[in-house]
Amino acid sequence: RSLPAGLFVVDRAGTARRWQPLSRNLDNFVTLYWCDGAALYGYAYDALPAGNSAGYRIALADGGVTNFPLTQYERIEGAQGDRLLTTRPVADAPLPDPNQNREAYAAALQNAVVEYGWLDPATGARSKILETPYQPQDGNVCLFRGLQGGKLYFHKEEHTSAGAQLCSIWAYDPAAGSWQAVVDPLAHDSMFL
Repeated sequence: RSLPAGLFVVDRAGTARRWQPLSRNLDNFVTLYWCDGAALYGYAYDALPAGNSAGYRIALADGGVTNFPLTQYERIEGAQGDRLLTTRPVADAPLPDPNQNREAYAAALQNAVVEYGWLDPATGARSKILETPYQPQDGNVCLFRGLQGGKLYFHKEEHTSAGAQLCSIWAYDPAAGSWQAVVDPLAHDSMFL
């Protein structure tokens, strides 16, 4: 409470660290999970109107805090090089404010998709990677679980007509535009990535 916000910057070997004060304090609701070696990245939702997002970048060299725009309901899910992986729901019509009408918001999401894309926070350039259904279809679920080596990894759950639940791990390769089974099926439906 008596010091300005800051970060401990630790070298890759873990032997040297330094305290880097930030150029300004951050809101309590900012998540900072991604680093490209030069900066930390994160986002926060504004409370009102619902779903407004803002991106944050903290330079490791000088602690400078800058903002960059995100679209409504957009989230940062990962980082690769100088670009961020984001997700956002996309519906046929603008999503209503869930604080005003929760039922209308839920109804709008029935046919929505989750759009995955790359965002260059320096330029604002975006490129779409893929879409997945927003709502589970017939109990089938496809959950994003991570980004590694340029591939997006998902935990998939599929329910059979006999009531069994089949779980698997799949990777989506944006460069090839294709899905690849990593572990299909998992040895037990309680396993999770």
